[in-house]
Amino acid sequence: MKIAPEVRRRPVEPLLPLINVVFLLLIFLLLMGRVEERAKISVTPGEAAHTEPAGAVLRLQVDAAGAVGFGEILGEEAVLAALAVALADDDPGEGDPARPVAIRADAGADLAQVLRLARAVRRVGASAVMLEVRAR
Repeated sequence: MKIAPEVRRRPVEPLLPLINVVFLLLIFLLLMGRVEERAKISVTPGEAAHTEPAGAVLRLQVDAAGAVGFGEILGEEAVLAALAVALADDDPGEGDPARPVAIRADAGADLAQVLRLARAVRRVGASAVMLEVRAR
């Protein structure tokens, strides 16, 4: 009795190249995602009819509860100390203005506290203080 050998069929379309392409796209998207410093507090800024595009600024955040953050640093006194160090390290070239400081305050934040923070930022050596808002 003769038994025919089993014939293995190749899939019509090989899956390995497709899987490789999917993983390469995933790696590409992960690498090309926005590289931005994440704040530890959540802030939803107020709205304005016209906003200027922000360049390289030192950015402070104030949430609705009044917590102040600067990158990974939390607390108003610690933020002001870190900001003073950052402003001292910022060495503008001849004729270049120092980097401004932007305060991104939540729409529900106390305006009096934001203004006190702006005055304190000026006292630690900021040449310009801006309030960051969302465009309508």
